[in-house]
Amino acid sequence: MLRFDAQVLLHHRRVLGDGCVHSSAATGAVCSGQVRRSGGGLHHRGALSTLSRLVGRGSGVERDSFLLYPCRMPSDHELRSLALRVGRHLLSTRRRVVTAESCTGGWISKALTDIPGSSQWFELAFVTYSNAAKTRQLGVRPATLVRHGAVSEAVAREMARGALRKSGAEVAVAVTGIAGPDGGTPSKPVGTVWLCWGNAARRKVHLRTRKIRFTGDRKAVRAGSVALALRGLLT
Repeated sequence: MLRFDAQVLLHHRRVLGDGCVHSSAATGAVCSGQVRRSGGGLHHRGALSTLSRLVGRGSGVERDSFLLYPCRMPSDHELRSLALRVGRHLLSTRRRVVTAESCTGGWISKALTDIPGSSQWFELAFVTYSNAAKTRQLGVRPATLVRHGAVSEAVAREMARGALRKSGAEVAVAVTGIAGPDGGTPSKPVGTVWLCWGNAARRKVHLRTRKIRFTGDRKAVRAGSVALALRGLLT
């Protein structure tokens, strides 16, 4: 049994949806589990393996790093509901979004542009599958790719920052990961995904990054990444 700080767990409940901390499923949830309160703390059983929250001080970067093991894949209906909520949120705040995708291959942008009227808040989509494309289209530095690898926090951050710079949008989401079934290593197993959300305002960029590891087949990893990416756009 794993014990988590209550404030941290509630933070992730807001980001990922009730399905992450309750046995009942919720729209957009990518896992299920059970949580109970005991001795002044929260205890979790089931899908969550490791959870920690790290906040970069003074760097304009917030970093959440944890492992998540989803028990099921989000449905098309759940992804559409999430995308609809994202669209309403962006429209109400008068902002536009840009996507920078690798392992999801354009699935995030598809989910968003499936929503009627998305032209009012969707700006541009980058699908940068190869390292060369990440450098050419988003300005990811070759040295970053060599030092950290394509599936890394550093690359996810540069993808999001580059997408904001190239598009002029106010909001960005970037994703890079290993969907499988091959390509994994001991340090970066199949299912490892890094996501980054960026917000540009008053010539400043704030980035939030998150590392996650999904289990399941290639489609489950990609669908889970899409759901989490959309969830992050709501915060």
